[in-house]
Amino acid sequence: MREHDPLQDFFRAGDVPARDPGFRLAVMADIARRRFRRELAERLGQGLVVCLLVLIMAPIAGDVLETLFRGGEARFALVTLPLALGAALIGHFWLNGRLHVRLPNLL
Repeated sequence: MREHDPLQDFFRAGDVPARDPGFRLAVMADIARRRFRRELAERLGQGLVVCLLVLIMAPIAGDVLETLFRGGEARFALVTLPLALGAALIGHFWLNGRLHVRLPNLL
């Protein structure tokens, strides 16, 4: 005697089961939650690394800036602003994984 095969019954029926949008939404929400948690943990780790680097580099950077810019405040502003912009772009690239900066439309 053969055992009852539910898969054979499924193929004999010939009808494709209907899609369940609730199940699909639940799966997509679960995937989104996992991605969010993973990206959040990654960003928090990167933020901690940046904070540690700033704390480590602050005394050294202060001494270097003091020796470089004893001549005047105008030179300090002309050199410091591009350096700060470069550091911000490097941080943006590191955190986002790509260099895509959207500047506001000024015209």
